[in-house]
Amino acid sequence: MQRPSDVIFYEPPETLRKTFWLAYATAGLQLIFWGNIAQYAFTHYTDNPMFSATQPPPPPLPLPGTEGIESTEVPLAPLRTRIIISAGLVGTGLVIAFGICAIPWRYVTRLTFLRGGTQIRIDTGRKFPHGYHRSYPIQDMQCRQQLVTNVGPQGTSPVKEGSSAHIMLGSKKERMAFFVDRRGTFKDAGLWDKVFYRPY
Repeated sequence: MQRPSDVIFYEPPETLRKTFWLAYATAGLQLIFWGNIAQYAFTHYTDNPMFSATQPPPPPLPLPGTEGIESTEVPLAPLRTRIIISAGLVGTGLVIAFGICAIPWRYVTRLTFLRGGTQIRIDTGRKFPHGYHRSYPIQDMQCRQQLVTNVGPQGTSPVKEGSSAHIMLGSKKERMAFFVDRRGTFKDAGLWDKVFYRPY
């Protein structure tokens, strides 16, 4: 809950919602992709070298009464092997999807200076299981990139065209930093650098 003495210092650009939907859609497609591969591996994987991709299978031996009828069945790997391989593929998909979802979960949707000037509150795009709202001491926050570049309408655009439009705001007590979009609205970009910019 925002108090009258709190100051909203940063808000992201209006295109943020599209960015989140794109990230979640990409994560979902990754799960579908790796799930299909896992299902195919479970139903088709064989560890018999005679049926490898580099060596064609030998001609089948006809059974009595089946002369002239070719068998196309390929012996599958043991069930345990297929389960392990399929589980590994599903796990790979989960890791990739989680990494993609980490973008909205660590994407700053609002940064507020709290009353007293010693703490900030960071809101992110994480919605499940509940929204992310957490306060941090200002002295624990640091940004390795300088915000002010004197480029663009706000003077915060990337210096080089095609460079990332995001800077990373990290906490000394957390391993993963927050994404802050340079294209967002800053109350005072110069003050941001004075408070958070620590190149070393």
